[in-house]
Amino acid sequence: MAFFRKESISAIIRKSLKDWMENKMGKNEMLLLSVSDEKEILEILSKDKFISSDETKKILDL
Repeated sequence: MAFFRKESISAIIRKSLKDWMENKMGKNEMLLLSVSDEKEILEILSKDKFISSDETKKILDL
């Protein structure tokens, strides 16, 4: 049985990282960030548009 999701890989990664941070912080792992850094990272992950590495290479002329 397989499940398909109409969601970009970056959206899946953002959600997974956010879920991991919410569920793991304070248990066994510790992320050394200030509160403002953590908020900034979460904001970037939730709002920024992520592009493919091929598109990035084109933009940077690599």
